[in-house]
Amino acid sequence: MRKRPFPTFSLSFRRELAGVVHVDGTARIQTLFQRENNPFLFDLLTYLDDTLQIPARINTLFNRRGEPIVHTTTDALQSARAMRLDAVVLNGNLTALS
Repeated sequence: MRKRPFPTFSLSFRRELAGVVHVDGTARIQTLFQRENNPFLFDLLTYLDDTLQIPARINTLFNRRGEPIVHTTTDALQSARAMRLDAVVLNGNLTALS
């Protein structure tokens, strides 16, 4: 696979990644091949791949339906709690929402 630092093209995807696929069978991807580009995200993705054996994750806008996109830590915490998320990463730190 070629390095793709920006989600500017689409590919066909396998069944295990059905949740990220558009109705036409494609998905826009972004790759991270070098740890030095984003050590936190690289380590997180590597850990999740080692744990779940699926080397991909969904990235989407962070907001609830009908609300603006999250811009602040307060927005993020309020939205995450309203969406009943277990945790959220804020400024590189995992924050539990129990």
